[in-house]
Amino acid sequence: MFLESLELHNFKSFGIRKRIVFRKGFTVISGPNGSGKSNIGDSLLFVLGTRSSKAVRAERLGDLIHKSSDEKRNRDYCSVTVTLDTEDPEKLPEDRKIILKRELVAEMDGYKSNYYINGQRVRHSDVADLLDSLHIYLDSYSFVLQGDINNIVKMTGFERRKLLESISGIESFDIQIEKAQGDILSISENLGRLEVLLDQTRKRRQDLEAEKDVAERYEQLSTAIRNLRMTMLNIEKEGMQREIASHSRNIEQLMQEIGEIEARITSMNQQLGFLEGENRDLKQRLEVSGNSQLREIREQIENQRVTIAETGIRVENSQERIRSISDQMEADNRDLEKTSRSLEWLQSNLAENSKTLDEIRSSMGRISQDLKSIRDKNSRSSSEILKKQEEIKEKDSSIRELNSQMDRLIEERDRIQAERSGVVGELGTLEEKKKDLEFQVRDAAWRLKEIEKDAGSSKENNEKLSFRYYDLKRRLEELRKRKDVLQAELNTAGREHTQLQSQVSSRSGSANRAVTTILGARNQNKIQGIHGTIRELVSFPDEFRPAIEAAAGARLNSVVVEDDGVAEQCLDLLKRERAGKMTFLPLNKVLGGRPRGKAITVRSSEGSMGYVFEKISFDPKYEGIIWYAVQDTVIVRDVPTARKYMVGVRLVTMDGDIFEASGAITGGFQDRGKSQENLDARISELSAKIREISAELDAINSEIPQVESEFDDISQKLRDTSRTEGSRSAEIQQWRKLVDEGKPKLEDLASRISDLNRKLSEVDGKLSGNDRESKEIRVRISRLESDKSAIFDQIREISPQFAEKESALETELTSLRSREADFSAEIVKIGNDISHMKQKSDDIRARIRSNSEERTRLEKDLEASQSTLAQQKSDLEKLRAVESEISEKSREIVDALNVNESEISRIKESIDAEKAGIGTKNDLILSSRLKIENIQARMQDLGQQMTEVGGEILPGMRYIQEAKRELDARNAELVALGPVNQKAVAEYQQVSADLDSLTGEMDSLSQEKADLEKLMERLNHQKEKIFMEMYGAINENMKSIYGEISGGGEASLEMSNESDPLNSEIFIRARPKGKSFSKLEALSGGEKSLTALSFILAVQRINPSPLYYLDEVDMFLDGSNAERVGKMFKLNSNTSQVFSVSLRKAMLKYADHVVVVTSFDGENTEIFEKSVSESGNMEVQS
Repeated sequence: MFLESLELHNFKSFGIRKRIVFRKGFTVISGPNGSGKSNIGDSLLFVLGTRSSKAVRAERLGDLIHKSSDEKRNRDYCSVTVTLDTEDPEKLPEDRKIILKRELVAEMDGYKSNYYINGQRVRHSDVADLLDSLHIYLDSYSFVLQGDINNIVKMTGFERRKLLESISGIESFDIQIEKAQGDILSISENLGRLEVLLDQTRKRRQDLEAEKDVAERYEQLSTAIRNLRMTMLNIEKEGMQREIASHSRNIEQLMQEIGEIEARITSMNQQLGFLEGENRDLKQRLEVSGNSQLREIREQIENQRVTIAETGIRVENSQERIRSISDQMEADNRDLEKTSRSLEWLQSNLAENSKTLDEIRSSMGRISQDLKSIRDKNSRSSSEILKKQEEIKEKDSSIRELNSQMDRLIEERDRIQAERSGVVGELGTLEEKKKDLEFQVRDAAWRLKEIEKDAGSSKENNEKLSFRYYDLKRRLEELRKRKDVLQAELNTAGREHTQLQSQVSSRSGSANRAVTTILGARNQNKIQGIHGTIRELVSFPDEFRPAIEAAAGARLNSVVVEDDGVAEQCLDLLKRERAGKMTFLPLNKVLGGRPRGKAITVRSSEGSMGYVFEKISFDPKYEGIIWYAVQDTVIVRDVPTARKYMVGVRLVTMDGDIFEASGAITGGFQDRGKSQENLDARISELSAKIREISAELDAINSEIPQVESEFDDISQKLRDTSRTEGSRSAEIQQWRKLVDEGKPKLEDLASRISDLNRKLSEVDGKLSGNDRESKEIRVRISRLESDKSAIFDQIREISPQFAEKESALETELTSLRSREADFSAEIVKIGNDISHMKQKSDDIRARIRSNSEERTRLEKDLEASQSTLAQQKSDLEKLRAVESEISEKSREIVDALNVNESEISRIKESIDAEKAGIGTKNDLILSSRLKIENIQARMQDLGQQMTEVGGEILPGMRYIQEAKRELDARNAELVALGPVNQKAVAEYQQVSADLDSLTGEMDSLSQEKADLEKLMERLNHQKEKIFMEMYGAINENMKSIYGEISGGGEASLEMSNESDPLNSEIFIRARPKGKSFSKLEALSGGEKSLTALSFILAVQRINPSPLYYLDEVDMFLDGSNAERVGKMFKLNSNTSQVFSVSLRKAMLKYADHVVVVTSFDGENTEIFEKSVSESGNMEVQS
């Protein structure tokens, strides 16, 4: 491979595109200093991909772009292109070429390099891969730049060793060794942590071993306990099966007894039929024996009663009308007296105002005369004042004329107002009369309509009464049947409730026995007013059940009663039955409460779930009861929350732990089985059903007396219906007369009121017109007064004394006129009020006279009606005496009927008693069947419990006491174990597995650490071996090369510590021809350069490159040494393409190709290529 050509465009001093063609062999680049020789080497490094700007002698990449003095020619880019020939014999000449290009382009944020291979843009890494494939190394002295010789001279021994390490390529070993050291450090840290974990795990397994043994024993005891519980449940189940058999036999016996009772009832029904037939015969005989005469007498008695009722109604109506008229006359007399007092006061007030008005008018006359005298006197003293006074007289004349008109309007308005007052008074009187008459006519019409409706529907009413009679009879029968059914249902539900409550009592002791007794009394309807326990009367969500039941505690079993009287009955029952004690809550006595301060605070704090009573659903009437049960207890989330707020407030957690206000704490674990919850639910359901049945029974019991009472009333009404017909006719005649006479009077009043309303509208129109005209006159008077005031101001300027006196008199006169107008208006108003009062007094006196005449007439009618009523009552008593005489004749038949009725009642009572016996036995049968169902349900629960327990039945154990003793012993042993870690066995197994895993992991890490240590040892050994091989090769090459270029001298490398070469210093020693060995630092300048060059050439032989570039490496050599160096470069060019920048003729002597560089304008570099022929002549090419 060789470098065929180099093309530079705008690169450093090559502002003009230049292409340099190279040939194989030794090429010398020469030219004056500053002409751009070294820029050729910089361009090669640039295009081959160096990234260091300092490597190409620039501070920054932008310095590589050519800078022209002509700014127009400046560009913001540069490029270098190199053409390489791979000389691959297997490829065509054109395919062997590689064109590598790099361009530098200026951008907004800096400079960017672009690489191209054969015209295709590539990455920098692609260029690096290409150079590696061509064995061109930029860091192995393939390019020796200015200063590299001096750097080798100045290097310390350690730096020189590092240089050799880099050249030998053992840096990769350092990376591997460093990685292995890091891995070993990490593994050591992990081993330390694993050791700690192993110790902890061993200790944990040791601790868990004891817990594991306890847990295994706990599991054995738990299995034994499950088997014992299973056995006890099985024993209980067998006992229930025997109880079911006993109840079944009892049901058969009761069925047989019911059959015997039904036979006796059949016999008594036959006897009852015979007696009822005999009663029918007796009633027929009673009808025949004078009963028709008795009916006739009774009809006369009924008719007489009707006549008496009619007369009584007339008497009552007359008395009522007299009382009403008397009340009206008293009210009218009071109004008349009040009106008379008001009239006297108005007349007195009128006299006073009239007197004041006369005085005001007298003063006005006097002041007017004074004013006239002053004006007459002054009119003779000044013509100008006279003229002004004439103007004032004209104004006064106009004002007097307007005042006259105003007086006329006021008089007219007073007249209109008086006329209006009269119309309004008369209209009020007529409207009041009309209202009274309308009320009387409406009342009479309503009464007439009601009476006529009753009279017209008398027959229909009798039919309705008959229908109602039979409806009530059927309703009584239905109510009695429904009562029997409900009583049976109540008995059934009560028995089941009592049985379930008994089960609770067997668990809870005497307290629940008392509850069972009281609720049994309610269920059997022995005591009225028992509502039930608090637990039965409320409901709450399951999530709050533990908290609510704990907060209320035993108070949930307190019984709510209607009042303290019911509570007293319940206390007496408990004492009689010796059933224990319990708490009763009378609704009429128990009071509610209000939360206390701290409870309110905690209820709104974090972690609070609210008051207990907020979570309970109940009827509002039980609010005081609920307060008694739970008061202001607050539900909190958990124990930590309760501890935060405790003391001063009662708290309960969601788990049911109680924190009392005093600081006491109650809580722990409570096992509430599913069967207990089912039992409570069933008891609550039965309680609700019992309350519902009891409520319906109470309603029936209250309805039956009402229906019976109505039934009796209807029976009586059917007898009394005929009595009312006579009285209705009299009332109809009376009210029809009032209606007929009232209608024409109402029409006349309405007509007169209409006329008065029209007249009132006309008067109001006149009054409005008068007001408008008065307003206009007042405006004109005001304007004239203003003009007068202006004239007075002018007169005051002419004659101040006259003006001041005249103005004072005018002011006083104006004030008196205003008062005159006010008093005149007030007098007119009083006069109108007097007229109205006189009219009202006349109306009241007329009404009093009319009412007095009406009352006299009514009193005469009342006296006649009372006399007639007394005669009618006397006639009725005579008819009743006749009735009693005829009734005695039928006494014997009636007595026989009474005997039969008594016997019929006795037989019916016996039948009812036998039926009650059947009911009782049916109840017993139902009770037994319910017990069987309950036992079967309990057996089903037992079966479910046995499934849940899941143990085995122990053979040979037949008694629960024996199993319970065994169970207690196992439970005691279980308790003795203390706290048990249920997960100990699994944890022990897990910890053992973790221990094995940790041990294996530690062994694995230890092995991995040992392997890494061996790898480090092997890498260090291999690194040292490669270094020493490189060191020996460079040393031998250096000896040979130095001997050649120094003309017989010697040079070598020396190691400060050969036993540890990788930590030693490397020195260069040389012995120029004819001198002794010295270190590099002790040689002369030329000798140093020659020795350092020999070192570089020795390195080049280690890693041969197809091309070498050396920049003025012969600068400090003498002529002979320079010639020998040029000769060696010539020799090396046989295998590689050598480029050397030099000014020495000795170097040009051996060159195959010379590139001459010069600067033609101070800014751009010019190139001349010279080829040297074999004869030593040069062929110059520009």
